[in-house]
Amino acid sequence: MSQDFLKNKLDEMIKAADICFEAKLRTQALILIYCTIDILAWLTRPTSQPDVQRKDFISWVEKYILPNTSLTCNAIDLYAARCALVHSYISESKLSREGEAKQIFYAWGNADEEHLQKLIDAEGRYNAVSIHIDKLYDGLKKGIVEYINLLIGDSQQAQIVYERAKKFFSDIPRKQLEDIDPTTI
Repeated sequence: MSQDFLKNKLDEMIKAADICFEAKLRTQALILIYCTIDILAWLTRPTSQPDVQRKDFISWVEKYILPNTSLTCNAIDLYAARCALVHSYISESKLSREGEAKQIFYAWGNADEEHLQKLIDAEGRYNAVSIHIDKLYDGLKKGIVEYINLLIGDSQQAQIVYERAKKFFSDIPRKQLEDIDPTTI
C-alpha cells in the first residue's frame, strides 16, 4: 500500500463529509469528522499497541488539529464530544458529566459561535463551550495535509502506517471478482 492509497481513503472520508454538509446533514458530517480522527489515531498509535485508545485520539488532535485552528476547546473536550455523539447521538458524555471535559455545542453555517457561547453562559452552563463546526472541519483537513507531509519525511513511520492501511475496506470491481478462480484461493 502506498501514500496514494492512504490519501484516496482519507479523501473518501472528506468527500463523504462534504456530501453530508451539502445535504445539510450536519450531525452526520460531524460523526464522519470524528470517525476520521479515530482512523488517523488508529494509524498513528504505537507499534506495541494493537488497538487505538483515548490517548491516541487526544494526541492526534493536539498535534494536528488544535495548532491549525482557533477552537476554544481542548483535545479531551473533543474526545468527550466524539464519545457522546458517536455512541449516543447526544452532546453529553460521561467525561462532561463528571467535569473532566467541557460539553460541546456546535454552530454551523452563518451562525456565530460567540453568540452561541453567550446563550450557553446565560443558561449557567459553565462546563460547556461552543465551537463552529467549520473550524473543526478545516482543522481536520489541514491536519491531514500536515500528517501526510510528515509521512513523506519519515519513511519508517510511513511504512508502519501504509502497512496498517492495507487493512482498510476496499472496493473490488465486479470484473476483477469474476476473474478470480475460487478453487485457486
